[in-house]
Amino acid sequence: MLEAGLTAPILTWRKVHSAIAASASTRVCAYDRAGMGFSDPGPPPRTAQAEVEDLEDLLHRAKVRPPYAVVGASMGASNMRLFTDRNREEVVGIVLVDPAIENPADRLGTVSSTLLKTFRDLDAAQMAMVRRCAAEARAGKLTPGDDAQKACDYWGAPDWPKPLNDWWQAEVASVDYQSTILSEAESTPASDAQLAASRRNWGALPLIVLTALDDLHAAFGKETAGASEVIVQAHDDIAGLSTQGTRRTVPGADHNIQSSRPQAVIDAVVEIVAAARTTPR
Repeated sequence: MLEAGLTAPILTWRKVHSAIAASASTRVCAYDRAGMGFSDPGPPPRTAQAEVEDLEDLLHRAKVRPPYAVVGASMGASNMRLFTDRNREEVVGIVLVDPAIENPADRLGTVSSTLLKTFRDLDAAQMAMVRRCAAEARAGKLTPGDDAQKACDYWGAPDWPKPLNDWWQAEVASVDYQSTILSEAESTPASDAQLAASRRNWGALPLIVLTALDDLHAAFGKETAGASEVIVQAHDDIAGLSTQGTRRTVPGADHNIQSSRPQAVIDAVVEIVAAARTTPR
């Protein structure tokens, strides 16, 4: 089961979905959260708990039965962690692709005040952009192909077929998509609190955490080393939720490892599925 990160549609898995199914000899399901991609919107706020409850309902209605090996990228990794906490007996393996970390400002502030300021400036700029894009979508100002719409397109890819690109440009301009991103982003503190409250030891659950560090310099500049230290430690902490947890840095990968280094994701999921088949439940 594959869950994408903030702003990302189901298409983010296009380079790995079929390869995982073939290599692991297993059924692979990816889905769009409510308000994203091909899914209808859901009621706000779009917290991790609300989205995990949606997923649980989806699996029940679609009759997708456990056991599950779950894969989450970035913010989607937080949802997969919460899903695992709530459904530990049904989850037999988990891969987290450059997972988001809870309360990053608190962690970064322990390294240096300069690093914390850099992060807060970046976060403020990103939130301002998300709010602007949502407001312009509601005002009907995001016309596919114009500069305003392009500025709010987080995922446009020139290697997509034209019909798919045309659909995506319309999606980027839609109120549902931009409003969902805004609600998810603004719900981050609440989602972090929900994840902290649910946190539990996962026993010997097969777990791989993939870390990307190669694109941090563009964001953090001279503070890159400090940011890398924080991310690695946070990912190590997540890997420590299982006695079988391991963390791997993926060379040459940006945050979207499934796109920049897809084979690393394929290999990790195949390994987890194989381990799940031999690990006593």
